[in-house]
Amino acid sequence: MMPLVLVVQVVLPLAAILWVVLWPAGNLAGLMLQVAGTGAFLFALARVAQWALPVWWLPWVYGAVWLAGILIRVPRHGLSGMAVRPGGVTGWCLLALGLGLLALGGWFGGRAMAGASRRPCRSSTSPTPSDRAAILWVMAGPTP
Repeated sequence: MMPLVLVVQVVLPLAAILWVVLWPAGNLAGLMLQVAGTGAFLFALARVAQWALPVWWLPWVYGAVWLAGILIRVPRHGLSGMAVRPGGVTGWCLLALGLGLLALGGWFGGRAMAGASRRPCRSSTSPTPSDRAAILWVMAGPTP
C-alpha cells in the first residue's frame, strides 16, 4: 500500500508538472488545456488525498512549482506564433489528455470541495446530573 501512496502522491504530480514545464503542447488550445488540466489535477489531489506519508505541505510545494514553471516556461515558449488548433495526431492526443486531466481534476476537486462544507444541523443541550457540565446532542441527518 505504501508504494501505491508514494506513486500517487509523489510520482504522478511530479510527472504532471514535468510534462507541462518540459514538454508543453505546440498549439494554444493544447497548451491551455495542458496547464489547466494539470492545475485541476494537482488541486484535486491536494483536496482528496490524505497527506500523512508525504509531508502535509507537499501539495503547496507542487502548486508553487507548477505556477513558477508556467510563469517561466510559457513566456519563453512564446504564444504569439502558435497555432490555435493541433495539426497532427500527437497534438490531438495531448489535447485530449489535457482535457481528460481537466475533467478528472474538476470532478474530484468539486466533489472534495462540496464534501468540505458543513451542513446545518439542529443541536440542543441536556443537563447532566452534576449540573456542572452539559451534554451536546447533535443530529446530523437531513434538514428540511
